[in-house]
Amino acid sequence: MFSKKLIAGLLCLVFVFSACATGGGGGAAAPEAPAAPAAPAAPAAPAAPAADNDADEDRPITIVEFWDLTWGPPDFFFPAVDANIDRFNAENTMGIYVDLQRIPWDAYTQVFLTAVAGGAAPDASTGGSARPIGHADMGVGLPLCPIIEQWRAENHPILDDFIPGVLDHFNMNGVQWGIPWNMDTRVLFYRRDIFEEAGINTYPRTFDEFRDVLRTINQTHPDVIPFTVALGDAFANTVAISWLFFNRTPFADPVQEVGNLTSPEAFQVWDFFTELFDEGLLAPGTGGYRGADVELLYSSGEVAISMSVPPLWLSGTDMYDVTGILPPIAGPNAINEGTMGTFWVNGIMGYNVTPHPDETRYFIRWWAENTLTLFTDGHMGPLPVRSSFYLEPEFSESWIRSGTYEHYLSGGVPVSWPLPNMYPAFAIIEAEGYHGNVLRSAVTGGDVQAMAAQMNDLMTQAFE
Repeated sequence: MFSKKLIAGLLCLVFVFSACATGGGGGAAAPEAPAAPAAPAAPAAPAAPAADNDADEDRPITIVEFWDLTWGPPDFFFPAVDANIDRFNAENTMGIYVDLQRIPWDAYTQVFLTAVAGGAAPDASTGGSARPIGHADMGVGLPLCPIIEQWRAENHPILDDFIPGVLDHFNMNGVQWGIPWNMDTRVLFYRRDIFEEAGINTYPRTFDEFRDVLRTINQTHPDVIPFTVALGDAFANTVAISWLFFNRTPFADPVQEVGNLTSPEAFQVWDFFTELFDEGLLAPGTGGYRGADVELLYSSGEVAISMSVPPLWLSGTDMYDVTGILPPIAGPNAINEGTMGTFWVNGIMGYNVTPHPDETRYFIRWWAENTLTLFTDGHMGPLPVRSSFYLEPEFSESWIRSGTYEHYLSGGVPVSWPLPNMYPAFAIIEAEGYHGNVLRSAVTGGDVQAMAAQMNDLMTQAFE
């Protein structure tokens, strides 16, 4: 977590950078046992930077330092990344050598901010949803517009392959600051066997129908917790966003640069959770549960409905074969227009401290075009941003991945909604978890009105 004071200090380190005008086109988990994936087709070679003809053929012309986060189980993901990097180093004809450094998720924000502040940023890195725009706002991002321009000039199929909305996510003021390559979401999942035993034959589609389903489960299966989620840690922030979006309600207004936690529509969500808690339909410990607690409760058969990242962690448990994905639930404000899932887009980005901007962009483009094996062999928890990948057996034959794509990603909106692109204040909002604090208060007997007002003021200050 980082503070506004730290952000403000780093903003003083602004570098002069050139903008290029262009428009945009959208925890590691235990793997499921996948079917053998089809080998990905070889992509068209990216437009190459000029080569140094005097360079020694026996050694790399250019070293690109690349920091990558751990996007999947190390036993699977690390070999998949190593193979991808080895392939790039062996096949590119420009003498570029990518030097990979793995960055753990623990305190990764501080690692990157410290490197940026000290002028020791890598040439390229992967990063979470807020990082490309956040680093651009600090003046250290590398514009990636030439990659988009190359794809357009070539009429490259990747542009139509991106899930709608993901490419715009890293475009700010007409400049592309990141290229999306994976995405995450939060999904509702449920015990199909309990639904059948309770005579529940249709998905609940509204808040009221969802509450009725929980009441039915409470009556027919009194020893089972009807519903719980992890609100005792940072996961509360993502749950709050998901349910606000179920109600077509943004947590902030990034255009007016104010919070939206005290709006009547937001209180439709806060009050709904309070009512579920007061009626005993939500586990008493929900406000203190961490992600691992909820996973244990559900996988041991004690919970009927929960919410998390796509539950690949169910693989190998008795619950795997009796669980399904539940579509988003429409709140009162969403009944007419329809509810929607939300997604967090993660990207690959460059840094303008690189002495090799063209070579860095060359690698970033190659990475964006060659990520399939990172999912099929690396068993990543996050999911692809490219629609064609979901035709692969790894995805089409997985009820978790295919259900997530159908109900939450296809037709979903980015977490920056109602803006199509990420904005700088989101990094502070995400780190401080104002919205998660309000939802936690709603299920712990707190003064929700006071908490919402306090957190809304702090969220508004984050835009200053």
